[in-house]
Amino acid sequence: MYANTMTPGRGAGANTALRDAALLSKTLAEVHRGDRPLVDAICGYEREMLRYSTEAVLKSRQQMNADDLLHKPVLGRVQLAAMRGGMRVVNAFPLLKRRITKSIFRTRAAH
Repeated sequence: MYANTMTPGRGAGANTALRDAALLSKTLAEVHRGDRPLVDAICGYEREMLRYSTEAVLKSRQQMNADDLLHKPVLGRVQLAAMRGGMRVVNAFPLLKRRITKSIFRTRAAH
């Protein structure tokens, strides 16, 4: 079994862990029903998990680059304040919040 170690950039660590758990649960259910042998099922699980988790880890690392604007003393604080302000606006408007949430789910489910 593998563990997905990633930076906090993008906040994808917990989501990826939940996806891993769902995939493992489905895989073990197939074994329990007799649809697949255990070793083949685990190999398939690991292959699939590595496919999507590798992409998530690489994207997470890109966001934690020291050259990123967020890590600049003045501009980083301005960017962070703008992001927080934007999130407060989104949170204040339920329709906008639902649209953004749906968009995030579509994007992450596609991977």
